Amino acid sequence: MYAFVAVEKAAYSFDRLFAYAVPAGLTVRAGIRVLVPFGAGKRPPRVGVVFRVCGELPADTDERKLKEIAAVLDDTPLLSEDTLAVAAYLREHCFCSWYEAVRCQMPVGLTHRVRKAYIAAPEDKDNAQCTMYNVQMTDDERQILDYLRKRKVYVREDLLFKNLGIAPDSTAPASLLRQGLVIESAEAVREIGEASEKTARIIPPEGEPGNVKLTAKQNEIMELLREFEAMTVKEICAWTGYTPAVVLALENKGLIELYDSAVYRLHQAQALTAPPAAAELTPAQKRVCRALWKQIRNQETGNRRQEGIVPDSSQLTPLTSLLYGVTGSGKTQVYMALAEAVLKYGRSVMIMVPEIALTPQLLAQVQARFGDNVALFHSALSAGERADAWRRVASGQVSVVIGTRSAVFAPLQNIGLIVMDEEQEDSYKSGITPRYDAREVAKFRAKRHGALLLLASATPSVESYAAALEGKYSLHVLPERYGNAVLPEVRVIDMAVENYGRQPQLFSKALRNALAETLDRGEQAVLLLNRRGYNTFAVCRKCRSVVTCPQCSISLTYHAAENRLLCHYCGYSRPFSSLCESCKNPGVQFYGFGTQRAEEQLAQLFPDARVARMDADATARKGSHARILEAFRRRQFDILLGTQMVAKGLDFENVTLVGVLSVDAQLRDDDYRSLERTFSLLTQVVGRAGRGEKRGRAILQTMTPEETTLSLAARQDYAAFFRREIATRRALVYPPYCSLYALCFACENRTRVESAARYALDFLRERGGAGKMIILGPMYARIMKAAGKFRYRLILKTQGTPQIRALLSELLAAFGGSREYADVIVSIGRNPAEIL
Repeated sequence: MYAFVAVEKAAYSFDRLFAYAVPAGLTVRAGIRVLVPFGAGKRPPRVGVVFRVCGELPADTDERKLKEIAAVLDDTPLLSEDTLAVAAYLREHCFCSWYEAVRCQMPVGLTHRVRKAYIAAPEDKDNAQCTMYNVQMTDDERQILDYLRKRKVYVREDLLFKNLGIAPDSTAPASLLRQGLVIESAEAVREIGEASEKTARIIPPEGEPGNVKLTAKQNEIMELLREFEAMTVKEICAWTGYTPAVVLALENKGLIELYDSAVYRLHQAQALTAPPAAAELTPAQKRVCRALWKQIRNQETGNRRQEGIVPDSSQLTPLTSLLYGVTGSGKTQVYMALAEAVLKYGRSVMIMVPEIALTPQLLAQVQARFGDNVALFHSALSAGERADAWRRVASGQVSVVIGTRSAVFAPLQNIGLIVMDEEQEDSYKSGITPRYDAREVAKFRAKRHGALLLLASATPSVESYAAALEGKYSLHVLPERYGNAVLPEVRVIDMAVENYGRQPQLFSKALRNALAETLDRGEQAVLLLNRRGYNTFAVCRKCRSVVTCPQCSISLTYHAAENRLLCHYCGYSRPFSSLCESCKNPGVQFYGFGTQRAEEQLAQLFPDARVARMDADATARKGSHARILEAFRRRQFDILLGTQMVAKGLDFENVTLVGVLSVDAQLRDDDYRSLERTFSLLTQVVGRAGRGEKRGRAILQTMTPEETTLSLAARQDYAAFFRREIATRRALVYPPYCSLYALCFACENRTRVESAARYALDFLRERGGAGKMIILGPMYARIMKAAGKFRYRLILKTQGTPQIRALLSELLAAFGGSREYADVIVSIGRNPAEIL
């Protein structure tokens, strides 16, 4: 038998499923992880994932040269057929290796790493190596060899370095290995172990104790175990008040056995207070629910799947629906009712949101409706919590998954419904390899399972709404707010007039008055400023030079709490100094406003107001999102100030005022979607006001009040905005009228990265074919230098055909095999969140 394995750290230029012989006595199946030899020489084995096992090899494979699998890491397949199919999809569409396509679907806590250990080789005084030991060794090599000869056992590499005070990147062990002076051992170890606790049960079949005497305490525990069959030692002690010694005594007498049972680490304090029971659906909501449920039931594979027959995915058609409803129209109530029906039908449900900040509120609603039959997935969980959530889902203990982008990979079985709330958000797209779009992955999984993919938003992406109008998606509309709520009144303030002839102000007179009135009535307000920090940049008053990051071509942001300047791209920071590095003049001055400065000004304007700040700095600690939102829900804060994480999905009936302090920077971004993003952000944040019985209002502050996008957002007129935007996309050939690929080149050498971009341009021109693509560039990225690397970009407008993907894969492989561009990092993203 032969196993075809995806091997870790395989370069893209030669990556494939590598064939290995299966040794006699080893049980190997698809989805199992293995240790395999890889490369020439005595290199440490690598972790791999078996994709398939068969009895035949490709015709061009020499069986005599095949290596054998070294070890099996899983007793049973960890990865399902569905997971391996998704990996194949990612490998083809996202320009990543086979192993990267699997790795991104698994939580960190389930991965293995290869750990090295060394022992001194047997000494031979007559060997010429003895002379080398005495003369030619470095100090590190001599120190390591002396240590290993004294220990005479295998010593882990990390402990060896730590005990001897040697740098972790030392090459001394590798040098000793090449000289034959040490022997290397390698083993695969789990990054995070499984949590377990001691559990007791009676040894079957239970016999009479005979001459064994039991104390009253021991008899009581035996009676408990007869009633409950198995209990953890902690439960027994808590129930009876006895110590673990009493339980151990029963084990010593041979009446019970103790074993380790799995304990799932569940994320605690993650949900807000459960909301009241769901109200009756409106006629419009019921109409939408019926239509969506009919689509699910009419799937040709619905009944077959109920009988346990998994259809061939090639015979299925994607079933995608767009739920478009104004803010506050009750879209959540619709998909929650639909989820309840799907669960009763015996299938599972996945619900995704774009921000971690939205998970506490969603979790409260899901748990109130479905109990603990839910698992949570997002990046703020610990490695152990993520691993346990994954295992609970894979074992079939959970039927509902909620979370952010990574939840799309949850190993749910028999999926009936996938919901993507706020489907237009860029956070659904990954910015690291593999650069996947969760919406496209969700479509693939929905097709495999014969499930409904429901895209929900008050501001759908232009691509999704266009697909709905063309009939590719079914369209369902909720045109009015739920209950008696009405859309808020919106006022646009011209800050150029407001600040004319005086020092720029962050709060206009109109917004200050509105805040005062709101606070006087005991109501709450939400304020949006999409820039964190205190000031956005610092400039020398004498030479006018901007204080920039030494590793990036971007200004540093001042953070008052730490009195430091911080780069929001690479994380570089340093203490603030008023001394200019260029002219040595002590006259550095701050400009711009961030959330920290806005918080400070609010304290000065309204000293009695309780203000909560919600940005990346304030929510860095685990569970902070839930704590802030729960306190705001309980009205312990009067004003919620934050970045875009306060703009979407939040539902607080006492919020009657929304203020947008500035949105001009986003409006003037050089990305082709800048107007779409601005319209969506404003529409969403304005929709946070007046969601209950009280009428809401919103105030938008801008330097460009004449911009049509602002007036359309103020009126919540998505249809008019879409007509304008789709006409521009058609004229300039942007999605949905093409697939846009962004090719990024990064290198510390400025000349070489430019040369690499030009090489890619020539490659595409020669092999791409005339008239099949539009190429823009090469050009510098918007941030020319980031984390010490210069960046160039090519923009490719074409169709996302298999031929184009094969061409781009060939280009990546060419770079991988090039010595000239060995230090150039090349990445490709399809319709990425940012075009750099």
